[in-house]
Amino acid sequence: MKLISLFLVLFSFSTFSSSLCQKQKFNDFEIEVISELAVKLDYSMDELCSNPRIFDIQKEKRVVFNRKTQKSEAHLVITLHYNEYSCEYHFASEKLAWANDYNYCYSTW
Repeated sequence: MKLISLFLVLFSFSTFSSSLCQKQKFNDFEIEVISELAVKLDYSMDELCSNPRIFDIQKEKRVVFNRKTQKSEAHLVITLHYNEYSCEYHFASEKLAWANDYNYCYSTW
């Protein structure tokens, strides 16, 4: 077990030492949303993109039904995959605002 843990630590440092934001193909709007997410999480953009605990930054466009307004909304979902859990952050694209009711974290174990 110790050998596996050591391998994972060494693998994560060597594989993810360069910026995750540079490896991904984000458009200007997505970069702006990720930059706002960094501020929301008390990181600088560089800290977020090179955080050794974050294995991946995933983007996904979703249509979410808002029960309060009874309308569908376009969301840009940014998922931060940490080594022990993942967190989804929803940005309502049409409202240009965070949809905090939809944000959540979940275990990846």
